[in-house]
Amino acid sequence: LRADSGPSGGNGGSITIEAQEGSITVGDPSELTVKTGEISTNARGEGNAGQIHISASNGNVSVFGMIQANAEIGNAGVIEIDPIDIHLAGVEASTSKSGDGGNVILTNFFGLPVDNIFVTGSIKARGGQLHGKGGFVHLKANEKIMVLGSID
Repeated sequence: LRADSGPSGGNGGSITIEAQEGSITVGDPSELTVKTGEISTNARGEGNAGQIHISASNGNVSVFGMIQANAEIGNAGVIEIDPIDIHLAGVEASTSKSGDGGNVILTNFFGLPVDNIFVTGSIKARGGQLHGKGGFVHLKANEKIMVLGSID
């Protein structure tokens, strides 16, 4: 799933995936599962990255590719994921050159506790190398939080 800007710049779009009851299906009937590829709202060149919101209030989210809301020159986007269980390969909301890093929020906004958060890669919310502030990473789970890579 992509809502990236064109190669010469501009803002990335937004991606919202919601399931009010149960789980979201992308390839697997029991949960949101993205087995290959990525979910991204990147801004190439000059522009701000878009937002990514994935909501499965009573289900699981598993993404085996990267989730990205990155920018080169501009601000990174916000990534929010709020199911019961989260299994991710990696999440990044960073700016590579100039601009502020985005925010990564892995929790449940419906008042239900997230049971487990598993990230096999890294979570990044970095500001630009030339100029910019880093974003924040918010992880909240009832039982386990496991990040095998780094949080930066």
